[in-house]
Amino acid sequence: MPGGVITEHVHPRQEERFIITSGEARFTLDGEELTARAGETIVVPAGARHSEGNPGPAEIQAVVELRPALRSKEFHEAVAGLAADGKTTPRGAPRNPLS
Repeated sequence: MPGGVITEHVHPRQEERFIITSGEARFTLDGEELTARAGETIVVPAGARHSEGNPGPAEIQAVVELRPALRSKEFHEAVAGLAADGKTTPRGAPRNPLS
């Protein structure tokens, strides 16, 4: 969504690939700022610190791949379930169960 950001994180054993199909996305990759537009691909090597964001007024559409997949599907299904139950922050992160 416009204004959305996924804060800096690392996938220790997975490459993450972003294939932008529409819109403009901003990334940081090991401290370097990058912009990707429709038709461009950003590849984040395993172990690289990175973040993603949408600074523009329009939605971004992209294909995001994690290689190898490991248990990514189960993780994203669990987070979607928490969001459906109202147990995530406005930015979509799981809420602290102790707070």
